[in-house]
Amino acid sequence: REYFASPENILKNEINNTTDIYSLGMVMYRLFNFNRFPFLPSKDESYAISEYADEKAYQRRISGENPASPTYASENTAEIICKCCRYEKEERYKKAAEVAEAIDNAMKTENLTDVLDYPSFSAYGSKTEIVEKEEHNVPIPEDKGPKSINVEPEKKQDTEVENENIYTMGAQAYYTEAMGSIKNNRQVDIDGESLQNIDEVSKKIAEKYGYESKEFRKFTEKLRILEDVKENNEILKKDNKKRALTIKILCGVACAAIIVGIVFLLNTDTYYINQGQFDRIYKKNLIGTTECFKEVPAENLIKKSKYLYYINQEDRKLYKSSIKNGTDEEVLSEDAVTVFRIKDDYIYYLNTGDDDKLYRMETDGTDVSCVYDKRCASISLEDGNIEIVPADNPSDLLILNTKDLSVKEALVD
Repeated sequence: REYFASPENILKNEINNTTDIYSLGMVMYRLFNFNRFPFLPSKDESYAISEYADEKAYQRRISGENPASPTYASENTAEIICKCCRYEKEERYKKAAEVAEAIDNAMKTENLTDVLDYPSFSAYGSKTEIVEKEEHNVPIPEDKGPKSINVEPEKKQDTEVENENIYTMGAQAYYTEAMGSIKNNRQVDIDGESLQNIDEVSKKIAEKYGYESKEFRKFTEKLRILEDVKENNEILKKDNKKRALTIKILCGVACAAIIVGIVFLLNTDTYYINQGQFDRIYKKNLIGTTECFKEVPAENLIKKSKYLYYINQEDRKLYKSSIKNGTDEEVLSEDAVTVFRIKDDYIYYLNTGDDDKLYRMETDGTDVSCVYDKRCASISLEDGNIEIVPADNPSDLLILNTKDLSVKEALVD
């Protein structure tokens, strides 16, 4: 059963941030009502709670009835708690900061009940030993200087309250801030002796009051609460680190995908010879925009990696030009070229200056050699090999193996 859930949450109605305010109010209600939820019998009426009473109280909460003031709450404190626990969402505090501010104002005007003296931290409905209250003062330190807790039994002052009351009431804003102060800068004064170590404090209190005393039991109970909160904070920190790491990984993957997309878009330009523009080389991007890339008449245009290879119709030489800069070009062959093909890192071309014999060079223009020393009519690239049409017998077809540079006749069906 969802004891701390708001009515709209239990009834599957629309919820908002006031749903959490309601749950906070239920926590505070129990702390000021002998560990009992609204509409349950008081401790004077019944120590144990029957299933019938429990079900009846639960139904009253979700049917629209607002709870009465908690037993041990002062007027101002009860007003804060009851406003948190209103059935109608519109009648509750709108933000946790408003709850914290209301608690702060109440603390400035009156003493709050010392909740830790009541059995409020046992399981719901279980029997707990009721310890007789003994008045003693634990003042709230000033904002400047180290925090201190005076455990000397003396009368509680009207203008000061125990720091731990803030934690047990669960006001989120003050809860976090106060825990940071206690954990990082805690100083306990006992008989004029300042102790920084928790073990020393425990030993000193045990020596002064005894291990079975109410003072020692109260101190260890508060210490246990602080340790539980510290442990929960560590768990939250670990969870936050995991989430941050996951977000970083996802952001890295997204950035990598964007980079890959940009690279892809940059490499999707197509280059072609525009016959309507005097065989100039044109470029067309992904969205269809065209522009003149090189103002030269060209033929036999081939794109490989980041370079364009073409024959300049004016001097019949083989050129190489970077696609990043159209003005950056390199002459690969000083001899006139009829036609060329590219396979892997080699260019195969017909050298017009040497009677159209088949030559080969690397794509950077080095390692030039004749691979077939007879005149050729044309060449083409098929299945990874160079097909040769001999000039003296155009009806024949020869195959140049690009691996061992052997030439043989093609099998024709």
